Amino acid sequence: MAIWLLTPGHFIAAPALNLFEFARTLAGFITAVLVTPLIEELAFRGVILARLSANYGARVGLWGSALLFGASHLLNGRFQWQNALLILLAGTAIGLLLALVRATTGTLWASYLVHATFNGLPNLLMAQATPANDWPWTYLLTSHSLLLTGGEYGINTALANLVTYLLTAGLVFSRAKRHGWTLAQAELTRIQ
Repeated sequence: MAIWLLTPGHFIAAPALNLFEFARTLAGFITAVLVTPLIEELAFRGVILARLSANYGARVGLWGSALLFGASHLLNGRFQWQNALLILLAGTAIGLLLALVRATTGTLWASYLVHATFNGLPNLLMAQATPANDWPWTYLLTSHSLLLTGGEYGINTALANLVTYLLTAGLVFSRAKRHGWTLAQAELTRIQ
């Protein structure tokens, strides 16, 4: 969300909405918001975080699952080092945030809801550098800077969003600590 505050652009309506493309994009949106977060949460926070935590401790579990989550998103596009670095950093940061949400709440449902929201909002607002006819509106970015637009992987990997993920993870962790939660208390070895 930080991208709309920091990146110049404007909303435009699709000049000629292609209904077939809109239906396809809507199906993709529903999948990205409901199905993908469920599968990824079960895999990364339910299984990988649990196994790493059980075998190596909660700190390794949190960071290891986050790094694997970031690395798994390298498969989403062409491998160019600038784009790959952005997706690895952003994916690891959001993976750490989701792992902390899972660890501090004790349930996968909380990380699933955060993940679904994370996937949904940017896709709903459709911020991109080029206009498209597959959604009723687009936030057309007027900057073409890789750090502001996120490049090939989109605005979720933009520098402003990366900073936002890290700040949010820090806030989740510090708030949990203020309420007496410690990493040693994290029950991460089973799916809840």
